[in-house]
Amino acid sequence: MQALRQVLHCRRSAVVPSLHDGFTEALETEVAKAREHIEWRTDYMSLLEKYEIEREEGRAEGREEGRAEGRAEGIGIGREEGIGIGRQEERASMLEQLLAAGIITPEQAKQFA
Repeated sequence: MQALRQVLHCRRSAVVPSLHDGFTEALETEVAKAREHIEWRTDYMSLLEKYEIEREEGRAEGREEGRAEGRAEGIGIGREEGIGIGRQEERASMLEQLLAAGIITPEQAKQFA
């Protein structure tokens, strides 16, 4: 509780504690212990590695979803274009047959083309 009071006092008064007071020394000691704690460091590094793996998996998943959406869209566009081309070819074939049978004139065929 005393340490908390010291911190609050420093914040309110903008007074920087002496570099050798008890609070600062205790804080430095605890920070040094934390830095040297092998298990904590190992856990931290493991957690960072896990996050990196998950981030890469998320990116790969996003890229795959994007590709799948792109393929589906491309297939849809291709299908529509193919249907349009098929209709044009069917219309041209019908006009040729009508011309060959003498049912329409070449001028009429141009109007329908």
